[in-house]
Amino acid sequence: RLSEIDKDRLIEMLKEEERRQFSKEYLEDCDRRVLSGDENGYISATEELQAQIAFDFGYRDKEIKLAVQAMVTAHLGYPNDEEIHKISVYVRENRACMGKLTLGSMIPDLSIHNLELQER
Repeated sequence: RLSEIDKDRLIEMLKEEERRQFSKEYLEDCDRRVLSGDENGYISATEELQAQIAFDFGYRDKEIKLAVQAMVTAHLGYPNDEEIHKISVYVRENRACMGKLTLGSMIPDLSIHNLELQER
């Protein structure tokens, strides 16, 4: 759990993840996986990288999953910590957003298509 990892140690792990995720080796590995037909190449490469970082920081067996989870959710455990938000690749590079609709908003008029791209 996040509470079991010292904040300074977590920040060091996030910095290491940032360094490795932008390394030439990591990016080439991701490209190689995708070009070989692995449509989830970036995801699997990232999961392996995060697990390796946890291992390198001394976590073993089930602890590795907990350490990776702590890295991915660090911004939730420290919502007002600007440093964590800046160095967390998971937060900084995430393009997802909540959107602009709220409860009671008018739903935009959208076309819906099936998998054969036929409008419904």
